[in-house]
Amino acid sequence: MQIRGLTKTIRGKAIVNRLDLEVRAGEIFGLLGPNGAGKTTTIRMIVGLIGMSGGEVMIDGLSVKRQFEDAMKRVGAIVENPEMYKYLSGYHNLLHFARMHEGVTKARIDEVAELVGLKERIRDKVRTYSLGMRQRLGVAQALLHRPKVLILDEPTNGLDPAGIRELRDYLRQLAQTEGLAIIVSSHLLSEMELMCDRVAIIRQGELIDVRPVRELAAGPSDAKLPVVFEVNEPASAQLLLASSYPEAAFECTGSERGGTSEGAVEGRLARRGIPSAVRTLVQAGIEVYGVRSSGRTLEEQFLELTGGERHA
Repeated sequence: MQIRGLTKTIRGKAIVNRLDLEVRAGEIFGLLGPNGAGKTTTIRMIVGLIGMSGGEVMIDGLSVKRQFEDAMKRVGAIVENPEMYKYLSGYHNLLHFARMHEGVTKARIDEVAELVGLKERIRDKVRTYSLGMRQRLGVAQALLHRPKVLILDEPTNGLDPAGIRELRDYLRQLAQTEGLAIIVSSHLLSEMELMCDRVAIIRQGELIDVRPVRELAAGPSDAKLPVVFEVNEPASAQLLLASSYPEAAFECTGSERGGTSEGAVEGRLARRGIPSAVRTLVQAGIEVYGVRSSGRTLEEQFLELTGGERHA
């Protein structure tokens, strides 16, 4: 999917302002921003629920403006909550939605039910489903016609931690097995960090940045990160590291364990300097039991990119 200069203006105010994005097959792409950033408005324009004030959206090479019906045949979407007939079974819900598309067979219904993990419960009434199961049934409904793009607006709303993890695992499986481009919008930073391959950070309708999640989490290779070395001789290790890396401000932390001299040494090193520090310790005869290091979280990156706004 390609988005070029997508704009929505209401009463002279730009709700979405010249958005440029590209989403690849086989990836989970996140639209990340605070409430009111323009995420749902963007999704509604993509699927034709509201008109565009400017710009273009291409789905599998087809223009949403000029070839709307053909473009929508390649899209599956859940905008906000999936609505199902609770007095019907999951199977009959899917059968009902299948009639809206050409060429969706009963075999395809069975296939998507198994794909989202509902094979054993698909004949049960939807009213007996948990919220997570209803979300998965909604995903199954969106997949019936074999779309190229799957769009989910706040898919984890109302789910408990187990349901969120369950849905996340199924989306990853779908991206890999079906080759789908999956677009997920959310304001839940930690969840997007676990779910997505890349994220677009949006603020007040404008694109701030697009980055791979791994790059956001790890940060640049020369960025200094907190690092902890668990060693058998913390005092010796601290002296050695302090002389080798004076800028890292290494100091002993933690306490002795079981009457031995085991402990930890903590400082701040560039990510690429950690292997060298380990070699320095080992070559000096100090035993290294563990190394812990963490980059900046997506939340920290998000706040930095958006200027630390409180509503973020």
